[in-house]
Formats: sequence, C-alpha cells, structure tokens
Amino acid sequence: TTTTVQGLAKWWVRHNDGSIADSFNNASITDNGTGDYTVSFSSAFADTNYCFVNGNNAYTLGNTDTRFPTMVSAVATGSISLTSREIANGGGITDTAYVCLAIFDS
Repeated sequence: TTTTVQGLAKWWVRHNDGSIADSFNNASITDNGTGDYTVSFSSAFADTNYCFVNGNNAYTLGNTDTRFPTMVSAVATGSISLTSREIANGGGITDTAYVCLAIFDS
C-alpha cells in the first residue's frame, strides 16, 4: 500500500553495467549493447508523464570518473531506455558502473 503514497519513488533501480544490484518494482533489464539499456517495470505506469531522476558513479559515489549521468533516451508506460555517455571519449556511448534511476509519479 505504500506505493500509492504520493512523494515516494514508484520505481527505482541500481545496476552495474546491466547487472541489477538492487531495485523496486523492476521486472528486468536488457543490455542492448555498449552503454545502452532498457529496464522494464513490474507494474506499468498509467501514462508516460512520470518524473525520473538519474545519476551514475561519477556523481553518486563521488569519484573521479569522467562520465556524464546516464541519459534517458525513451520512455514508455512499461519501460524506460537509458544510455551512458563519457566525456573522455567525446561524449560517446560507453558502459558504466552503478547507474541509479528513480521514478516518481502521482
């Protein structure tokens, strides 16, 4: 019943290059190739007007990694697609560790 409380995350995941470390309301993660992932929700959202927040190890663990936060590339009611990019290789897509993403919805 707590998933219906407004203000709580309705879905979140932390993964390390496609391997789920921990999650809530997460069905699966698909590794589509280098730095490209699709994560599927256990319970779909009513629409795609949800709010997502994301980050990666450069920011969440405070190290000297040169990657940008993970970029959301597509949203759907049952999944979200992500790409990880790196400054050091000209902003190209790259694998990254400790991607964190959460979704909030009313």
